[in-house]
Amino acid sequence: MYLPKFKYKGDLTTPGKEYTLKGTQTEYVGQYFETYSGRYYTEPHPSPTSKELKKYPEHVREVSPNRSFDNIPFSPVVEDYDLIKPNEHTFELKSTYPIRTHYPVISESDYEKGFTYRYYVRNKNNGRIQEVSSDVFDNMERSTSKYYYPNYLIVKIRWDLSNLVKNRDEIRKTDRLFPGLSSYVRSPGEFIR
Repeated sequence: MYLPKFKYKGDLTTPGKEYTLKGTQTEYVGQYFETYSGRYYTEPHPSPTSKELKKYPEHVREVSPNRSFDNIPFSPVVEDYDLIKPNEHTFELKSTYPIRTHYPVISESDYEKGFTYRYYVRNKNNGRIQEVSSDVFDNMERSTSKYYYPNYLIVKIRWDLSNLVKNRDEIRKTDRLFPGLSSYVRSPGEFIR
């Protein structure tokens, strides 16, 4: 390959996380040059051994959401805004776990205490309420990027295991701050012995 000096910018170096050899998934590290047409090739200057490189958004590789969690099932969608104004935390939120409904299991120790806690989330977009596990609630309360917490309101209520009236009052009080809870909770007598 031959190009006049004014048609390429040479002696560039990449430490990695920028290019792959075109047609492969092999990451390229080393010297490269850029042509006037915006293409990239291996070697510091055009030569017969130069191979074409494919550039990919460095933000995708540097801010891998799977870095924080081992088994996230979703790969994020990279948008132009992610490249213009990179924000690692916001990017990680794009590949969060789905919020799953949880039905509590009451243990004997809970019955001995006389109460347990129940956790609810409300989607800000559609108003859908779900009961969730304490793990989901804790992650959302701590604003971790495991769940898309900015999209939800969260609440924890103390659930009495012996007094229906206390549960009804708790639901009524919480419903003022968390609209819809009173219609979501099946019965204030749930789990009472």
